[in-house]
Amino acid sequence: MKKLGLGFFAVFTIAVLYWAYSGAFSVSAGMDPAAALDRKFAGAAYIVTWVIQLGYLAWLGFKWQAQKRDAARLDSKPR
Repeated sequence: MKKLGLGFFAVFTIAVLYWAYSGAFSVSAGMDPAAALDRKFAGAAYIVTWVIQLGYLAWLGFKWQAQKRDAARLDSKPR
C-alpha cells in the first residue's frame, strides 16, 4: 500500500508540474512579447509554488510514517 501511495504521489506531482509547464510556457505566435514574458514568469512562479507545497506534503508524509513506525516499535516492547 505504501508503494502505491508513493507512486500515486509521484504521478500526481509530475502531472501537475507538466500541466503548469505546458500552460505557462505555451505562447501563441501573435502574442505581445511583454505579455509572453509575463506569462512565463507567472508559470515559473506556479511551478515553484507547487514544488514547495508538494515537497512539504511529502516531508510531512515521511515524518508521519516515522512516527507510526516508532509508536509500533515502542508498543511491541515487552514490559
